Amino acid sequence: MARSYNMSNPNTPKMPDEQPKKSMADKIKSHWYVIPILLGIGVIASVSVFGVNKYKEHDEDVTITRTWEDIRDVADGSEEAGEADDDTVERGQMYSTDPMKRELDWDALKAVNDEVACWIYIPNTEVDYPVMQVKKWSDNEYYLDHDVYKKPSSAGSIYMPAPVEGYEDRDMHQLIIGHHFSRNNSMFSCLVNYKDKSYWEVAPYIYLYYPDRVEKWLIYSTFHTTQEDIAYNMPYEASTTLYKELLDHIETSKEYDTATNGPTVTAKCLTLTTCDRNSSDGSRGRFLVNAKLVDTVASDGSDKTSMSSTSSVSNDETPVEESVPAESENVDDVTDENSSADASTGSASN
Repeated sequence: MARSYNMSNPNTPKMPDEQPKKSMADKIKSHWYVIPILLGIGVIASVSVFGVNKYKEHDEDVTITRTWEDIRDVADGSEEAGEADDDTVERGQMYSTDPMKRELDWDALKAVNDEVACWIYIPNTEVDYPVMQVKKWSDNEYYLDHDVYKKPSSAGSIYMPAPVEGYEDRDMHQLIIGHHFSRNNSMFSCLVNYKDKSYWEVAPYIYLYYPDRVEKWLIYSTFHTTQEDIAYNMPYEASTTLYKELLDHIETSKEYDTATNGPTVTAKCLTLTTCDRNSSDGSRGRFLVNAKLVDTVASDGSDKTSMSSTSSVSNDETPVEESVPAESENVDDVTDENSSADASTGSASN
């Protein structure tokens, strides 16, 4: 006989849809084991993503390092690109005794990329790179994310802006830009070490190599600034009020006394720039390393200037004696406070 339910009888069992509803707390308690499982999955996923990103960064860093090692071998004519010999004499020892005598294979460099404008080398630092320069002003940011082989690269290249049309030989201020790529301490990341005077004392000179000459520059001012700094303006003509204002600004902004005067209003000024963080509040900014020309030697070995590295001319053209540190054999590593790749131009974003 079929059983029927009398809904009016309080002893009659409730139908399934009439069972008391569980609260959210009860549901969580009854499925407590799901929570650690989900947390575990989340942790594993996060670690996996982190690991993959780190692997990609490492792989990219290796590629970047090999790229610049290859082009240095091409420039020095010691090896073919991609065939570097790990047993060769440590780089730097090959020309550290007299960098002015270093000879580069310009035919080989131009065969790789005809936009190699010059080569920059700072003894006792990591800086030893080709300097790129595009033909058109509108292409200035190309080498922010391309290497010397014109391949995409987050480290980019060291480069100088294209000259302003009509001022190709008249701009007195030479600007060279590089990433603060502290992930592997390459490009211009070491420039921020010039905040410490002891670093300048062992690495005070910059060498620029051109097909027809070698230039020796003495660093006389370094300082933290912003992307609105007048150093990023172009062009500056000799003996003008604007150029004098720039030179005065660089002189008065330097972080420590280098016991050397800046260039006159009739001489060129060199500025290296990279990204930097303000040491007090961590805000993004720029770091400038400024230098004056102290010697030039033609490719045939003849001296093209009468200025020595131990004397200078001040802005009022009065000769003064300088206290210039001797070039050292090595320099201790200085910890870099930035941890990511930063672009370094007055207009480009970080």
